Amino acid sequence: MKSMLKVMVMALLPVLGFSQTMNTTGNWDNAANWTASNIGDVITENVTLSNNVDPTIRTGFNYTIGDLTTGNNNDLIIQTGASLTLGASGNPKNLTTNNNATLSVAGTVIIWGNLVVNNNITWNVTGTVIIKGNVTLGNSASITVGGTGTFQIDGNFVGGNTTSLVVDGNVSIGGSITVGNGSTATGTGTVTVAGSCTDGNSANFCGFGPLPVSLLFFVGKRAENNILITWSTASELNFDYFDVERSSNAKLFTSIGKITGHGTSNVRNDYSLTDEKPIIGKNYYRLKSVDFDGYTEYFDVVSVDFTAGKLFFISPNPSDGASLGFTLNFVPDGNASIIVYDNLSNIVGLYTPSGHSQNITFPNSLKSGLYYAKIIAGDFVKVERFVVR
Repeated sequence: MKSMLKVMVMALLPVLGFSQTMNTTGNWDNAANWTASNIGDVITENVTLSNNVDPTIRTGFNYTIGDLTTGNNNDLIIQTGASLTLGASGNPKNLTTNNNATLSVAGTVIIWGNLVVNNNITWNVTGTVIIKGNVTLGNSASITVGGTGTFQIDGNFVGGNTTSLVVDGNVSIGGSITVGNGSTATGTGTVTVAGSCTDGNSANFCGFGPLPVSLLFFVGKRAENNILITWSTASELNFDYFDVERSSNAKLFTSIGKITGHGTSNVRNDYSLTDEKPIIGKNYYRLKSVDFDGYTEYFDVVSVDFTAGKLFFISPNPSDGASLGFTLNFVPDGNASIIVYDNLSNIVGLYTPSGHSQNITFPNSLKSGLYYAKIIAGDFVKVERFVVR
């Protein structure tokens, strides 16, 4: 069982000058939970939670507040369809947590400022958490992230000495990681980092977990007639191969090539793959890693725009006469058709392409000889010859 975490290196409203304190348990839409005044969906004050209270933002309620400070032993619940926003663009506000804070997020939390962890905090995320600023942990502080949702840090992750990061979900960091001596990173989840990772003398924090790949970056760039995909790893462990997948809609992906990995490696390895037949428009690429025991991992999707003249390909050529593959560099509309005929102009097959790539099987195997495949898609007409052996 994988037990160690792999760290992968790759104005709305003004704030008033006073605070409110939530001093009982209950729902945020219940005015009895507030000492000062009735509340609406937008609260301009800062909010401080009393010790040992477990407030809930229920489904259908969306709050924008100032700074939020937890007490001790708080469990703040944001239900599905609910949201909590701290500050706004141009008016960032912070979340500061103390001892034994738990945030269970099935809805959405957006922190326009920073997350400051003085002691320990647990995030149970099945919804979305976005921290626009940095995450800062004091000495010996800890943060735990679990669940299947999105936990996104746009800034940096900074920890003091002997800090602890436990991830059983998925965390993305737009900046860099810097932690002090004796810090640990554990869990069964993943952390993707756009910047660098610096861990003092913390031997097991940056890049030394059991997940197969520590990814530095994954990018795509258009060349003259193709798209070049490049990526690099900082380390690999019992790693088998990469599978590069492409999609025209960011939903349905198909493999366009596999690249063998380096097994176990603690040095940088650079990889590339050229998509010789990109699709006109936006191409989405996804990197899949597979280790020797079958463990798989998907990395972030990248997109590349491509413009070119329309093309039509057939393969294999020669054919065995039983099947033939059609490939287009565009997605045809519903009126497109592909006609297959022999060298006497007899039609032996008529097909409607269902996408930019399709493999068809002939009802009766074609006899040896010369054949033609003609596509008609709007004003685009193209004929390709192929041979059946």
